[in-house]
Amino acid sequence: MIAQNQYQVILMDCQMPELDGYETTRRVRRQEAGGAYGNRHAHWIIALTANAQSGEAERCNALGMDDFLTKPVTLPVLSSTIDKWLLATQSDSQESPCTP
Repeated sequence: MIAQNQYQVILMDCQMPELDGYETTRRVRRQEAGGAYGNRHAHWIIALTANAQSGEAERCNALGMDDFLTKPVTLPVLSSTIDKWLLATQSDSQESPCTP
C-alpha cells in the first residue's frame, strides 16, 4: 500500500497479527533508506499501542517510529498528533526538496 499510495502520516498498530507494527516499521524504514519510494518525504509513523509500560515509547522511537499514542486514543489527542506531523511535512517541503 505504501509503495502504491503517497501517505504523509501512518498510524501503526504495534500489535497487528502476522506482521506486527514493529517489524512493519523496520521494513518501511529499510525501504525508505533504499529509495523504494522515490524522492518522497520519509513517512511519519505514529505508534498505536495498548502497551503503556515504561520504555515502550523509547522502544518505538528506536525502531523508527516518530510518535507514540496509547489506546484508547481520544479524538482530540489523535487530531493534534496528526496535525503536528502534517505541519512538520509542510515545513519540510517549504524549506527543502522532499527526500526519503
